[in-house]
Amino acid sequence: MRLLFPSWAFFDEAAAPPTLEVRRASDVGDDGPWTAVVRAMPRRWWQLLFNPEGTRTLAAQTLVERLYLAIANGEAESDDAITTRALVENLAETAAVHALRSGADEGLQWRIVVRTGAAEHIVTVGEVSA
Repeated sequence: MRLLFPSWAFFDEAAAPPTLEVRRASDVGDDGPWTAVVRAMPRRWWQLLFNPEGTRTLAAQTLVERLYLAIANGEAESDDAITTRALVENLAETAAVHALRSGADEGLQWRIVVRTGAAEHIVTVGEVSA
């Protein structure tokens, strides 16, 4: 149900959106570069009526924003935040298959980061075992 309703936090203030990124992690410390997972796709006129990819992108970004807000509000240990974190981890793992295209036998790291100008604020980092 949480995927169907967007995060209404945009009424509070305009700020840079949190971004979910993934990378391959190896035991020898040769980690790959961070790759953004949720990206807006170019739109066509007919997508006003039917846009499943846009709906998926909106749902994914809403999950990332919900986890970011839970952490920012000090509610990271709530049941809702734990469920959201599990969903974001699943999203990162699923998206890594497409984004990284190799290194399936290696581990995976994911993070939520907020960029404002040249500054980068890392909100949380997680790992998924291979």
